[in-house]
Amino acid sequence: MSAPDTNLETQEKQHKVPLIGIISAVLVGLLMLFGVMNLAFDDESTEPSPVVTEGDASPIAE
Repeated sequence: MSAPDTNLETQEKQHKVPLIGIISAVLVGLLMLFGVMNLAFDDESTEPSPVVTEGDASPIAE
């Protein structure tokens, strides 16, 4: 059985705002995912610490 009274133009108008909200929520989620992945795999943000060997170490003044 089909619905007794279907008006597609009215239904399009009524569902427009919720669809815009769903699409915007998906876009925000994708932007957040991209940001987290960018921070996780960003090689420039972590600087390697200098390696100190025995010859490079300065004597401790007492």
